[in-house]
Amino acid sequence: MSRFDLEFDGLLWIAIAIPLIALWVAVLWDLFRRKDLSVGRKIVWTAVIIVTAYVGIAIYFALRPIPDPPGKSSTQTVPRASAIVTELEDLVQRNANGELSESEFTATKRQLLGLES
Repeated sequence: MSRFDLEFDGLLWIAIAIPLIALWVAVLWDLFRRKDLSVGRKIVWTAVIIVTAYVGIAIYFALRPIPDPPGKSSTQTVPRASAIVTELEDLVQRNANGELSESEFTATKRQLLGLES
């Protein structure tokens, strides 16, 4: 076996090890930042990811739920948004009919939109 073969084998192991370690760090960072998993499930996922290497990483990402985009609240649902629109339309109609003063209209609208704490 020549010196070149030994160097090539060393480089091959480095080429495999560095990306694997980087992926492990990234996946484990993601795993431990998740708030939807219990500590026990995080430990099990950690074991699966480390023991099965690339396969475990692929399985983790395949089974991971898609996170909500930044700024989108999972608590604000379409039915709630529809209800707010309906209430706003009713509020505008009551204001137009003179049932509410301008200050009452503004205060109620701000409260409905969650602009007052």
